[in-house]
Amino acid sequence: MKTNEKFMSGACLLYICLCKPKPLHMKKALLFLFVSIVFLSAGGKLSAQDDPNEIYFGYGPGSLTAQSLYETTNDIVNGIVHEIFQHDQVNENSNSTGILLLGYNRYISEKLKLGFGASYVSYTNSLDYLENGEVKQHFKWSDSFITIMLRFDFHYLRKEKISLYSGLALGASFINSKNISGAEDLKLPQETLFAFQLNAFGIRFGKEFAFFLETGFGYNGLLNGGLSFQF
Repeated sequence: MKTNEKFMSGACLLYICLCKPKPLHMKKALLFLFVSIVFLSAGGKLSAQDDPNEIYFGYGPGSLTAQSLYETTNDIVNGIVHEIFQHDQVNENSNSTGILLLGYNRYISEKLKLGFGASYVSYTNSLDYLENGEVKQHFKWSDSFITIMLRFDFHYLRKEKISLYSGLALGASFINSKNISGAEDLKLPQETLFAFQLNAFGIRFGKEFAFFLETGFGYNGLLNGGLSFQF
């Protein structure tokens, strides 16, 4: 199969995977990113490498990701409840599923890689307001973040079986907050925010099939890793 045919097949497969039923604005955002990548990557093989296309799947711990960067939900809940209830103590808790990553990259030169990625992370949050050691009010809600970003990576070392790189990703994060219990009267946000990820250091080890590990700061968290396939 020719390089262009393999590229189009891989990109189309990823597009289908991402475009399961979603709100209309999500479909438009995904379509825009897909068309952008196809437009920038079209025109034949731009890299000296045999396998310029890459699909990756990853996972990272849910701490210090989108929830840590987005404080609006807790501020809204705290602000409203503080006006209504007198309390001596507040117990807060947040649990995460961890962040799931999926993306496509293409080398546009020997060192430079352009692509886009999607991530999903969900948090279950709770607040307990106490008086004299007794719970007077309990709130529980969930925050889900679907983030879509264009990414640019520079490979300062690229060998047959190992590659070292740094990069930047920019895009949007779609936030969906839902009441679980006690927050029926609170206005939980459904918003779209500017999202970013600064990858300070990344390593890919392997040939066509490889493992990768990235550390940085932003909506993909401090640390994530997974599997990569080049074709």
